[in-house]
Amino acid sequence: MIDDVEVYFDNRLGIVAPPEEVEKPKTKTGVNEPGTKYGKQYKFDILAVIEKRNEEEEEIEALILDFQNKIESFFDYVNKEGARVIAKMKSTKTAFDEEEIYKDFQIIYKRYIRRNKKTLGQFFIKETEDIVNQLCDDFEKTV
Repeated sequence: MIDDVEVYFDNRLGIVAPPEEVEKPKTKTGVNEPGTKYGKQYKFDILAVIEKRNEEEEEIEALILDFQNKIESFFDYVNKEGARVIAKMKSTKTAFDEEEIYKDFQIIYKRYIRRNKKTLGQFFIKETEDIVNQLCDDFEKTV
């Protein structure tokens, strides 16, 4: 079973979509010859493994950057459309509690998701719908 979230602890923390599963043709032998698995022939198999891991890390980095760009786009939308929420966040008086700010932020979030559902993709929506309050806190740090 593959998790929806992969976390790597190599001085990076990332959220990435699980790769699409593709059916692989079954071989009868089940034996891989050295150096032929990844396309290039190397003297040692470890070099092929390292090359494959480097390719995977580049793909993961691209997915993380895509997710980051989507969040930044959402924050730009909140800056344009969420003047009321921003005013509540900046208010030094205690007239507005956190729940009211979270509720208003969630309304903006839902409006953004409805308008941009096709461009965001299911993975972004699935991963962010449960952490709207965390997104609100992160947005408040940028204000």
